[in-house]
Amino acid sequence: FLVHPDGSDLHKVSYSNMYCEQVSWSPFSAFLAGSCLLDGKWDIYVMGTAQGAFQNLTLNGFSKHPAWSPDGKWIAYDTSGPSSNMNDIYVMSANGDSVRRLTSNGRSWYPIWSPDSQSIAYTYVPADSDNELYLVDLSSGQSRPLTNNDVDDVHPSWSPDGKFIVYGNGDFVAVLKVSSGESLVLGLGRSPLWSPTVSSLPLVKALPDCTSGWSRLTAGGQARITGILGSPANRVRSAPLVGDNKIGDLLPGSTVSVYEGPVCADGLVFWQVANESIPGGYGWTAEGDGTEYWLEPYQP
Repeated sequence: FLVHPDGSDLHKVSYSNMYCEQVSWSPFSAFLAGSCLLDGKWDIYVMGTAQGAFQNLTLNGFSKHPAWSPDGKWIAYDTSGPSSNMNDIYVMSANGDSVRRLTSNGRSWYPIWSPDSQSIAYTYVPADSDNELYLVDLSSGQSRPLTNNDVDDVHPSWSPDGKFIVYGNGDFVAVLKVSSGESLVLGLGRSPLWSPTVSSLPLVKALPDCTSGWSRLTAGGQARITGILGSPANRVRSAPLVGDNKIGDLLPGSTVSVYEGPVCADGLVFWQVANESIPGGYGWTAEGDGTEYWLEPYQP
């Protein structure tokens, strides 16, 4: 159905015997692309908002999550084929022609266009692992990871200038630089949306540079808590964020295995580390604040 904001002119745009969801507007609001169920088959349909045009673009019965490109030329979607366990990202012209497969890993979902219509962020679901965000370049067809951690990364939303993506990071909301992958945890939350009228300029200064050379640790290595007996312990947190998420302490002289990082948040440089004294075996602790080191590389 379509309806004006004041509740007037409510009218149906799909067939009465079909169920449609995951609707995406065309850039100038003349059409809708939706994933519709008809006779037991999910396909991508385009519906005219004024003249009532209605067309099935996929005809394969296994397609969902349409996303109209900002330039209006393309519709991205994911499709599983006969096997619901294998899902990939495709793109087609707005009239259903020029179909092109963009991923071939069988575990890709939920395409989201960049503002310049040149790339697509999507959710990659590895076998027996957490969801990660990937980016595929439309011209080359090459994909690269945007995230790589041990929590679900989902629901990406682009900044209007295409420089940043805000997303759900487990039970938190985070933002990352598309060019470098540097990330900043913003706080608790899920399923964020970037306002189309707010630029990312303030975040250019707010997002620390974790790859500037200050950090001395590497994932896969080991580290030791600096200080002497009686010095403050390093707090261990459930996420790379300063807040009410402390799960333990690491005393000066303690050694840890470094799993993942760095993540810059709240003015600190965090790493995920493992130590038997940490509840659950691992957590996030700060290497330092950009001037003082609280973790140092360690060679047994």
